[in-house]
Amino acid sequence: NQVAEKVSEDIEKIIIQGDTGIALYTYSLYDGLIKQFKADSDVIDVTACTASITSANVITELNRVLEAVPAEIRSKPKFRIICSQEIAFAYKQFQASTTGGLFMVGDKELNYLGMKIVPTSALNAKEMFAADMEKIFFLTDLVSDFEDIIIIPQRKISGARTERLATSLKLGVNYLYGEYVVLYA
Repeated sequence: NQVAEKVSEDIEKIIIQGDTGIALYTYSLYDGLIKQFKADSDVIDVTACTASITSANVITELNRVLEAVPAEIRSKPKFRIICSQEIAFAYKQFQASTTGGLFMVGDKELNYLGMKIVPTSALNAKEMFAADMEKIFFLTDLVSDFEDIIIIPQRKISGARTERLATSLKLGVNYLYGEYVVLYA
């Protein structure tokens, strides 16, 4: 479970923040969505506010993003707002302060005006994007890659009571229609 969790976390980081132009492992494996969005002149850019996003301004910033999204995209069933954990937290604080504490117990699925908000640790504090997720693609060749996963017990090799996991996975991410993506950064 720990290995699966760590691999999943790393893949999420690569998908969103990957950048072959940097020397930081994991991120440098391929270009992720944010780099691709920034390079695409068709993607609708919304400049992030200069102040921190707090419960006092989070609705204003969400509205700025949603107003930039073409109407036909906002109505798609797989439309999502993908945001940083900081933006999600500010939104939860806003909800708690305006609903008399209704949202203060337990973790609830986030949505704004009926549109799902998905928080991720892979985005920076003041980053989010909105898109029809059916037009964003994650591709992999797990059929052959799964056979290449090797667990190597270290007890007889180094004396350590650990195991090493070795694998190599092929994956990529891309999207269609930059004019249907809004990037807040």
